[in-house]
Amino acid sequence: MKYRVIKNKENKTIDVFTEDGGFVEIYHNETNYISNMHSMRLTDVDKSDYPMLWEKLAEGNNWSKEWADSDTEDEMIAHALHWLVMPTPDKWEHDNKLFDKILKKAY
Repeated sequence: MKYRVIKNKENKTIDVFTEDGGFVEIYHNETNYISNMHSMRLTDVDKSDYPMLWEKLAEGNNWSKEWADSDTEDEMIAHALHWLVMPTPDKWEHDNKLFDKILKKAY
């Protein structure tokens, strides 16, 4: 299963995407990191709505998890991947170009 991670150190965000369109947003709220797991997938969003991608994804159900200061980025990313894809695939393949066309319009 292919996945992509986009980190923005300035904004303290980590976005995790899977090839089936799954998306988890991890951000720092000035106290600790929070993972927002989205039920709506990138592949569910109409092409005409790509410029408003984040708003469209927020329209679906979302679940949150707070992280302790001792938790690492790798732990948060692993949790996101596990939540997005069950059962866990035998192999993960990191792909920095996954959803490039969609994300260029959204970032």
